[in-house]
Amino acid sequence: MGAVCPSCGVAVVPGYVRCPKCHAALPHRAHNVSLGGTAVIGPRSARAPILVIAAVAVVVVATIAWSLVRGSARPAAPHPATTAPAPPAIESSAAPPPPQARPTVLTGAQVAARLQHELHRQSLRATVEAIDDRVDVQSPSCGEPGLKHLIDVESAAFRAAGLTTVRCLEESGAVVFEHQL
Repeated sequence: MGAVCPSCGVAVVPGYVRCPKCHAALPHRAHNVSLGGTAVIGPRSARAPILVIAAVAVVVVATIAWSLVRGSARPAAPHPATTAPAPPAIESSAAPPPPQARPTVLTGAQVAARLQHELHRQSLRATVEAIDDRVDVQSPSCGEPGLKHLIDVESAAFRAAGLTTVRCLEESGAVVFEHQL
C-alpha cells in the first residue's frame, strides 16, 4: 500500500517524509512508518523484569545452599570430653628436661628504638640513642609529662639491657634532665 504525493500525485513508497520528485512534505501516517530496530513493545516486555528478578533469586538461593553444604562438609573438631586421655608419661633418666622459656632481654639499642617509636606514635618528636651505659633522648618535648611517663615505663627494660642513666637533651644539646635508673 503506497502513499501518493498531494502536490504532484507521484506514488511514494511508505516511509518517505518528502516526495522524491517535488520534495513536498508528505502527510505523516504512523502505521505506514517503520522505525526499524529490535524493540519489542507489548505484553512480552512486562515479563522481562520478573524473569530477571527470578534469575537473581535462583542465583542467591544456590549460593546460600552451596555455602551451607560446603560448611557442613568440614570435619567437626572432636569434643574435649570424647578425646582419649593422654598416656602416662614414662620417666626416664636419659631424657633431658624440656627447655624453659627464657625471658628475652633486649639490647640497649632495641629498647631505645622501641621508646623512639612510641614517642613518635604519640606525636612527641624525639631521637633516642643508647650510648655506652646511658640513653640520650634529644627532643623539644623534654618537659612533656607524656615523655617522662614513657621513660618511666621503659626504665625496667633499660636496666635489663645494662643501661643506668637517661638524659633528655634539647635540640641544641643542653641537658634538660638526667635520671639514674
